[in-house]
Amino acid sequence: MKVDRGMDGDGSFTTSWTRQSGRQTFYLYVGPYDIEWGSHYGTGQTDASINIPHEEFLGGEHQDGIAHDFGKDVLQEVLRTVRHSHQVPRFAREWRDAERRLKFWKSIAIDPELCRLAAKPNDQGKSRYCNIKLADGSYETEVREGTVVLRLDGWHARFTFPRKGPVFLKQKSVDLRGNHSAVLAHKSRFYVADNYLEVFDIRGRRLFSTVDLEETSGLGTLYRIDDVVRAGDRVMAVYSDYHFNPRVDEIGDKGYLEIDMSRGIIARCHA
Repeated sequence: MKVDRGMDGDGSFTTSWTRQSGRQTFYLYVGPYDIEWGSHYGTGQTDASINIPHEEFLGGEHQDGIAHDFGKDVLQEVLRTVRHSHQVPRFAREWRDAERRLKFWKSIAIDPELCRLAAKPNDQGKSRYCNIKLADGSYETEVREGTVVLRLDGWHARFTFPRKGPVFLKQKSVDLRGNHSAVLAHKSRFYVADNYLEVFDIRGRRLFSTVDLEETSGLGTLYRIDDVVRAGDRVMAVYSDYHFNPRVDEIGDKGYLEIDMSRGIIARCHA
């Protein structure tokens, strides 16, 4: 059977294999932690795959199935790459990055009280998502803080101020870092969850963003902030693990980050 191969890094090890059988495409990708094995018929809707951790694969899991789809020669190539994964430059970089991210998370104090407070919040940002229906049938998210109105549409935010004069004095538009999923207003601040957390004042100025923390923490990509909740005066960003990496017990697949405007992230708790 004809199999196309892809090399990684310096070309010493094959890390991807694809094979065409009629309309069906079979594929294998070896990553730093696991192997993705699947197939599709040309569309995302027809794609089906599983992820096999390296240690399970080396223990014999799914080896027969991979040999059936790709042949025994490919199985031996996959085994070689996994057994020598420490020699693949991309994998080594990812492991170093993972160590750096874990160091960041461990530097944040754990406060179990956050989980209890977040379970019964006084306010939740997701409750307002797309809460306004427009005349054309589309939806926007709206929240008010005093006399200032914030409306969000996808990746865009629009502040409306109670001023007289031309439109540019009454409104201010800001591009968000991601597609918003929640917004909460508290004490002259707007907290927007858009994979990151962004905090604006009532003048539309960005006061805080986790974008700058993405490289060291994985927030925004590996761990996406999709909600923001408030218990009393304590405001917490809610993050979810999007499983680009195996679950890290110290971080969890869902958790809460307490935000302080003067100090940034001051505490965490994973559910």
